[in-house]
Order: sequence, then structure tokens, then C-alpha cells
Amino acid sequence: HDIYSPEIHMIRGNHEELYINNIKKTKIYRDLSSKELKEQRLAEVYWLENIIPNLDKLKSGEFDKSIWRKGIPYRLRGYIWKHLIGNDLEIKQGLYNEYQLQVESLVEHYDGVIQENITEKISNKPEQESRSTNLRNAIERDLPRTLPSLGLFTNSETESYNQIKKVLETCACYRPQLGYVQGMSYLAGILLLYMNHYDAFQSLSNMMNIQILSDLCMVKMDKILQHYETYHQLLEEYAPEIYEKLMKFSINPSNYLFGWILTVYSNHFNLETTSRIWDCFLIEGDIFLFKISAAYLKLFEQDILAQPAFEETLVVLSQLPPVTTDELFESLENLEHK
Repeated sequence: HDIYSPEIHMIRGNHEELYINNIKKTKIYRDLSSKELKEQRLAEVYWLENIIPNLDKLKSGEFDKSIWRKGIPYRLRGYIWKHLIGNDLEIKQGLYNEYQLQVESLVEHYDGVIQENITEKISNKPEQESRSTNLRNAIERDLPRTLPSLGLFTNSETESYNQIKKVLETCACYRPQLGYVQGMSYLAGILLLYMNHYDAFQSLSNMMNIQILSDLCMVKMDKILQHYETYHQLLEEYAPEIYEKLMKFSINPSNYLFGWILTVYSNHFNLETTSRIWDCFLIEGDIFLFKISAAYLKLFEQDILAQPAFEETLVVLSQLPPVTTDELFESLENLEHK
């Protein structure tokens, strides 16, 4: 089977060249030391021999979570993520090709949903007037600010830009009832770092069926309130003093958390941290997104508790600085084992 070839690019298909070009532009992989590269290769061998033949068992608890909490080897991520996301929508290459042939006409006559101020709607804030007259305008406005530290989607003349635009337009036209939601460009961008544009389209379309992402994007307030409750229960267990503080000032998750979740944290953390979060989220489910928030807040507990009122607390929450991957996951481990 191709996946066991010494040349791991065989599992990536024809996308390998673009993937390598993209990944080489990202600091995380440029700066890998020889020791870290050796660790990656050893991890690849372990995953190829032990995990990939048993991927269907990965979510069942048969493997210790420390295996994926260390991170899926980056050259295997696309293959594994696609499997973990699944294809409940039964999207086939032929359907994607058909939409590609019609995309110009579909975009021109698009009358599906475009949501550019989703977090305001969820938190019942007055919505800013949308500036979009059509789907393409909304997407093209978002792309330059998508994963800006990578600089992959700022130039409309590049293949990376055209591929993410193609994926987002096709996804919106395929599911007009969901359409295009601000933040989807981050999801598509992360997927395109690890897989080809057809696989990214299939994965993004199916990701939007994941319960919490679907509920947020479709603004299902009854379901969102249930997510509030689940998160609050976890936060009360993991960080009770922070929980009490936020409850005292009536700060709910829509004020800070759901902006992170809509992009699966890719709008806030660097690629290394984001990719590790995605690894765990796709295996452990929605609850992991809440766990990582609690772990993150715990690192700044004293700053949060020191604030005297609602406004000051909200400012701290909205301006939390990035942390290293190790700091974040060590914080989570401490919470889980306290």
C-alpha cells in the first residue's frame, strides 16, 4: 500500500509540491533542528506502523491520548485529518469537478447565506452593516487577513490564494443554506497546508457538520446555550476562581470564546499550536475546544482575577498574549490531573 512507502509523499498525491512549498514558508518547519527532525521521523514510523492501520480505533480509547497530544507527525496530518473528519456528506471527486465547471456562474448568481459578523449576532450585539454585495467580495476581503503570519493568501496572483478562494467559493455554493461565514477562510487555510484542494473542500464541507461549528455558524441559539452550559461546567471544575469571576461580571463565552472556536483557534495561536489543537479536537471532539480555553485562561488567572469590573476583565480576555505550545499543553495536563 502506498502509505507504507518510504516516500511519505505518496499518501499526499499530486499536491505534495505545493504542500512542500507552503510548509517551507512557515517558520515552524523552517526552524526544526536536526534533533526535532529526527523525532519527527521516528514519530512517523510509529504512526505508520501502529496507528494508521488502526485509524478507526483512534477515537475509541484504545490508544493512550499522550500519543496524539504530542502531535500527529506533520507529513501525515492531511491523510489522518481527512480520515478523522470523515465524509458523511459522501462528496466525490466528480461532484467537486462539476461544481468547478460551474463556479463562475454559481458565484455570479449566488443567493445563499453570507455572514460577516457572526460573533456579534451570537452575542446579541448590534450588527455592523455588511459591506458584501456578493460572495466573492466577502471572500476576497477576508483572504489577506487569513493566517497573516504565514503570508500565503495575501497575493491574488499566487496558486495558494487561488486554491483557497476556489475551495471557499465551491463550499458556499455547494451548501448555500450555510453559505460563507467569516472565519471559514482560516479553516480552509489550515486544511490547505496539509492536503490538496479537493480534499480540503471535502474536509471543510464535512467539518461544518461538526456539532459545535454547525451550531455557531447557523446561529442555533438553543444549541449554543447548551454549549455555554457545558463550557461553564468544565471551567468551574478546572478553574473555579476564574469561573466565579466571569459569572460575577456576567461575562459569557460569546464575549471571548466563540471567536476562537469558529476558527478552531487558528486566528489566535501560531501554526504549531493550532495544528496540535486540531489534532486533539478531531480525535477528542468538541469538549477539547473547551478544555484548551480553560487551560489558556488558567495561565493568566492572576491577571483575570485582578480586574475590578466587567470592562477591564473583558479587555484582558480580548488581549491575552500568545503562549508556547508546551506552556498551553502543560497547563491542560495540570488541570486534567489536579
